[in-house]
Amino acid sequence: PLSTNSMNDYPFPRNPSANDYCVFPSELENDPCVLFHATPSENFAEICSEGFKIPVVLAPTGLASVSFAKRSVGALSHAMMRRKSSPGEYVVFAVRYKSLDYHHISNNISDIHDYKLDPAPQIIGFCRIPLSYEHR
Repeated sequence: PLSTNSMNDYPFPRNPSANDYCVFPSELENDPCVLFHATPSENFAEICSEGFKIPVVLAPTGLASVSFAKRSVGALSHAMMRRKSSPGEYVVFAVRYKSLDYHHISNNISDIHDYKLDPAPQIIGFCRIPLSYEHR
Protein backbone atom coordinates (compact mmCIF):
# COMPACT_ATOMS: atom_id res chain seq x y z
CA PRO A 1 0.00 0.00 0.00
CA LEU A 2 1.10 3.50 -0.81
CA SER A 3 0.99 6.38 1.61
CA THR A 4 0.07 9.91 0.61
CA ASN A 5 2.91 10.94 2.94
CA SER A 6 5.39 9.56 0.39
CA MET A 7 3.75 11.56 -2.42
CA ASN A 8 3.94 15.27 -3.08
CA ASP A 9 0.70 17.24 -2.93
CA TYR A 10 1.11 19.88 -5.65
CA PRO A 11 -1.15 22.92 -5.39
CA PHE A 12 -3.30 23.74 -8.39
CA PRO A 13 -1.69 26.73 -10.17
CA ARG A 14 -3.30 30.14 -9.72
CA ASN A 15 -3.04 30.83 -13.45
CA PRO A 16 -2.86 27.51 -15.35
CA SER A 17 -2.76 29.23 -18.75
CA ALA A 18 0.63 30.75 -17.86
CA ASN A 19 2.17 27.24 -18.09
CA ASP A 20 0.13 25.97 -21.04
CA TYR A 21 -2.31 24.39 -18.54
CA CYS A 22 0.33 22.08 -17.10
CA VAL A 23 -0.30 21.68 -13.36
CA PHE A 24 3.03 20.19 -12.25
CA PRO A 25 6.55 21.70 -12.12
CA SER A 26 8.50 21.73 -15.38
CA GLU A 27 11.04 19.15 -14.14
CA LEU A 28 8.19 16.63 -13.99
CA GLU A 29 6.44 17.82 -17.16
CA ASN A 30 9.67 17.51 -19.15
CA ASP A 31 10.74 14.11 -17.79
CA PRO A 32 9.89 11.47 -20.45
CA CYS A 33 9.35 8.82 -17.74
CA VAL A 34 6.86 10.95 -15.77
CA LEU A 35 3.26 10.65 -16.94
CA PHE A 36 -0.12 11.89 -15.72
CA HIS A 37 -3.50 10.30 -15.02
CA ALA A 38 -6.73 12.11 -14.11
CA THR A 39 -9.56 10.50 -12.19
CA PRO A 40 -12.54 11.51 -10.05
CA SER A 41 -11.42 12.23 -6.46
CA GLU A 42 -13.60 9.36 -5.22
CA ASN A 43 -10.94 7.00 -6.69
CA PHE A 44 -8.05 8.75 -4.88
CA ALA A 45 -7.86 6.61 -1.72
CA GLU A 46 -8.19 3.32 -3.59
CA ILE A 47 -5.48 4.25 -6.11
CA CYS A 48 -3.21 5.36 -3.25
CA SER A 49 -3.73 2.10 -1.34
CA GLU A 50 -3.99 -0.41 -4.19
CA GLY A 51 -2.48 1.26 -7.24
CA PHE A 52 -4.02 1.62 -10.68
CA LYS A 53 -6.26 -1.12 -12.03
CA ILE A 54 -7.05 -2.01 -15.61
CA PRO A 55 -10.80 -1.34 -15.99
CA VAL A 56 -11.55 -4.45 -18.08
CA VAL A 57 -10.76 -6.49 -14.97
CA LEU A 58 -13.45 -4.56 -13.10
CA ALA A 59 -16.15 -4.46 -15.79
CA PRO A 60 -16.41 -6.53 -18.97
CA THR A 61 -17.28 -3.44 -21.01
CA GLY A 62 -14.31 -1.47 -19.66
CA LEU A 63 -11.07 -0.60 -21.35
CA ALA A 64 -8.19 -3.05 -21.51
CA SER A 65 -5.57 -0.53 -20.40
CA VAL A 66 -4.84 2.43 -18.18
CA SER A 67 -3.91 5.58 -20.06
CA PHE A 68 -1.39 8.18 -18.95
CA ALA A 69 -0.84 11.56 -20.63
CA LYS A 70 2.70 12.68 -21.44
CA ARG A 71 1.90 16.22 -20.23
CA SER A 72 -0.50 17.05 -17.42
CA VAL A 73 -2.50 19.34 -19.71
CA GLY A 74 -3.73 16.17 -21.43
CA ALA A 75 -4.92 14.70 -18.13
CA LEU A 76 -6.46 18.02 -17.07
CA SER A 77 -8.34 18.33 -20.37
CA HIS A 78 -9.58 14.74 -20.06
CA ALA A 79 -10.82 15.38 -16.51
CA MET A 80 -12.65 18.55 -17.52
CA MET A 81 -14.31 16.72 -20.41
CA ARG A 82 -15.43 13.94 -18.07
CA ARG A 83 -16.62 16.45 -15.48
CA LYS A 84 -19.33 17.60 -17.91
CA SER A 85 -21.13 14.26 -17.56
CA SER A 86 -19.71 13.21 -14.17
CA PRO A 87 -19.55 16.34 -11.99
CA GLY A 88 -17.31 16.55 -8.95
CA GLU A 89 -13.74 17.03 -7.90
CA TYR A 90 -10.95 15.43 -9.91
CA VAL A 91 -7.33 14.71 -9.16
CA VAL A 92 -4.35 14.34 -11.49
CA PHE A 93 -1.66 11.85 -10.46
CA ALA A 94 1.96 12.16 -11.56
CA VAL A 95 3.63 8.76 -11.96
CA ARG A 96 7.14 7.66 -12.86
CA TYR A 97 7.95 4.66 -15.02
CA LYS A 98 11.43 3.13 -14.96
CA SER A 99 11.02 2.54 -18.69
CA LEU A 100 8.32 2.79 -21.34
CA ASP A 101 10.04 0.11 -23.40
CA TYR A 102 7.69 -2.81 -22.74
CA HIS A 103 5.61 -4.80 -25.23
CA HIS A 104 2.47 -4.19 -23.12
CA ILE A 105 2.81 -0.38 -23.36
CA SER A 106 1.45 1.40 -26.41
CA ASN A 107 3.54 4.58 -26.69
CA ASN A 108 1.57 7.21 -28.64
CA ILE A 109 2.30 10.86 -29.47
CA SER A 110 0.52 12.41 -26.47
CA ASP A 111 -0.13 9.45 -24.18
CA ILE A 112 0.59 5.83 -23.41
CA HIS A 113 -1.70 2.88 -22.76
CA ASP A 114 -0.41 0.31 -20.29
CA TYR A 115 -2.10 -3.06 -20.78
CA LYS A 116 -0.49 -4.89 -17.81
CA LEU A 117 0.80 -2.39 -15.21
CA ASP A 118 3.72 -4.75 -14.61
CA PRO A 119 5.86 -3.23 -13.36
CA ALA A 120 3.44 -0.62 -12.06
CA PRO A 121 4.49 3.01 -12.20
CA GLN A 122 5.43 4.76 -8.97
CA ILE A 123 3.00 7.48 -7.88
CA ILE A 124 5.14 10.53 -7.10
CA GLY A 125 2.51 13.21 -6.59
CA PHE A 126 -0.96 14.53 -7.19
CA CYS A 127 -2.80 17.77 -7.85
CA ARG A 128 -6.44 18.29 -6.96
CA ILE A 129 -8.46 20.22 -9.53
CA PRO A 130 -10.69 22.67 -7.65
CA LEU A 131 -14.44 22.39 -8.21
CA SER A 132 -14.40 26.10 -8.98
CA TYR A 133 -11.95 25.68 -11.89
CA GLU A 134 -13.42 26.22 -15.34
CA HIS A 135 -11.25 24.95 -18.17
CA ARG A 136 -11.20 27.30 -21.17
